[in-house]
Amino acid sequence: MALFFLHGIVDEWSSSFVNRNYGSRAALEKHLRARSTPYGRWEDGSQVDHLSVDDSTRAGAEACLLARALGHEVVFFINPLQIETGEQYFFSYLDAFIDACTVFHIQYDGIAYGLEDYSARRRFRRAVKTSVKGLASDEAAARVKEIGTLLGAAETQPAAHALPPTLDNLRQLAAAGVRIENHGWSHIDIAALSRSGFAEHVVKGRAWIRKRLDRDSRLYAVPFGVSAVPEEWAELAGDAYFLAREDFAPTQLTERCWNRHDLTPRLQDS
Repeated sequence: MALFFLHGIVDEWSSSFVNRNYGSRAALEKHLRARSTPYGRWEDGSQVDHLSVDDSTRAGAEACLLARALGHEVVFFINPLQIETGEQYFFSYLDAFIDACTVFHIQYDGIAYGLEDYSARRRFRRAVKTSVKGLASDEAAARVKEIGTLLGAAETQPAAHALPPTLDNLRQLAAAGVRIENHGWSHIDIAALSRSGFAEHVVKGRAWIRKRLDRDSRLYAVPFGVSAVPEEWAELAGDAYFLAREDFAPTQLTERCWNRHDLTPRLQDS
């Protein structure tokens, strides 16, 4: 058994920042059709491999629908905040701003960054993400929008595939057999949370899924996929929680913790 995830698919993939976390539709279809056995249900345990999709975006919803159309089980880990408010992720704004930037140098948090090529811009993106990922969603978005002004790209909007799906979209996904589970209320780095803050983050997301979709959520995927849930908090996460770390095998790590590997690189190279 192995566990895999992705963030979504786009029809026409290119090496831009707005596409950096997504694969192409054609590549995902090829991958799914080529598998000798389909991705299975979580309840099937070690008998099958498992597929999940993270984040409340239209690109994620499209990946889930494609998987179901081709006979694969899939779990969609959502942040209800995006669905409820229509608010987009700070990193969706950041990616769009970086693609559209009109300057070649920027000072951020006292450090000078060049923006002359992809690798330099990626270094800058990583610094911004690290500095804001522990903030509340509205604070992170506000900080990034200030950066958009510094980049000369303040009027740029995130890509259409980064928009959140609607509640009706989610209900259609559920009707198609997509399993809807909890990515926490918002996409915050849990390392920034206290135990009570983490409890609220998980419980609020789970309660929204119950209220809006009439589903009992017992699985949880950690936002950003890196910060492990402290052992003494693990029961708050539900039956199982999931990381997304390439430095660990895509399998069970502890009683409640499982790790997944990202399918995206192979969906961009094929």
